[in-house]
Amino acid sequence: MPPEAADAPGPQALDRLVFRLRLWLSARTLPARIAGRGFSEILTQASSAQPDTWPRFPVPYIAKRVGRVARWPILMRNNRCLRTGLVGFAALRRCGYDPKLHFSVDPKSVGKPRLSAHCWVTLDGVEVINASIPGQVQIHVHAAPALDHHDPRGARA
Repeated sequence: MPPEAADAPGPQALDRLVFRLRLWLSARTLPARIAGRGFSEILTQASSAQPDTWPRFPVPYIAKRVGRVARWPILMRNNRCLRTGLVGFAALRRCGYDPKLHFSVDPKSVGKPRLSAHCWVTLDGVEVINASIPGQVQIHVHAAPALDHHDPRGARA
């Protein structure tokens, strides 16, 4: 085999590169996409991610990559969990999974000038992006419309 062919990235390497670029763009443009929008509008936008439009990467790979693109945010510095939650929720959905986005608040912060809140993403009840914080009270769970698992692309895990 010629050396050029051995060094050329295969379709999987190209898929991973495109996936990482899409995640990076999603994380960087998120502040502009949600600026001035209400909570329900933000969740509607997150749910509008077209399912099964990206290759179906393993969940740990997706979670690791989402964590990397959310590091060192320029904007949304104080809302890192929201940033990773929204980007991760949309990425999982685009890869063909049915994630849920959970929101909680610290009851001790209610009525104070700054409310302490958190969000995380689960898949089949398992925390995959961020983790719940003990002592916080869950106030909302958001799920996008269920995916059709009987599509022509094959069986779903």
